[in-house]
Amino acid sequence: MYSFTTLDNGYSAAWIEADYGQVKQRWLLVRSEQAKKREQHTLEKRMFKESATLLKSFKKLCKQGF
Repeated sequence: MYSFTTLDNGYSAAWIEADYGQVKQRWLLVRSEQAKKREQHTLEKRMFKESATLLKSFKKLCKQGF
């Protein structure tokens, strides 16, 4: 997608050129390997919490008579 160049300390960056409203723009996108790992951990934690909540609701529903 974008050609990222490796920088120091786990960072990488890519220049993106865009044209918005007939105004040329240059954007510098910066990625951080540490931030990616942190986001992944947070996402997994949220997914685990959500699945535990859903499982609890499912167990409660299973106990109901129909």
